[in-house]
Amino acid sequence: MPKLVMFKKGDRVQWKAAGRGGSHIITGEIVGVVNPGTLPKQIVSGSIRPHKSYLVKDGNGRIFWPRVAALKPASSGNIFEGVGPVEKEASLG
Repeated sequence: MPKLVMFKKGDRVQWKAAGRGGSHIITGEIVGVVNPGTLPKQIVSGSIRPHKSYLVKDGNGRIFWPRVAALKPASSGNIFEGVGPVEKEASLG
């Protein structure tokens, strides 16, 4: 398993998500830390993860439980430039 980056509540992160016909960048803030082997009550479906993971709230107030391996620290620019098509960016703000 690749080494996972550790974050804390309040950290801003980004990840590339796929769905609804394309991929897009989601930017948000870590609002919860999920212990290994736990399914967060805010998530209605998903698999229990064997490692620490994070709940992220985007600028529209939606809560996500992204794969930790996909998370990158948010920056002022698009950290995924050159990765592929980006249709929209949801950010805190």
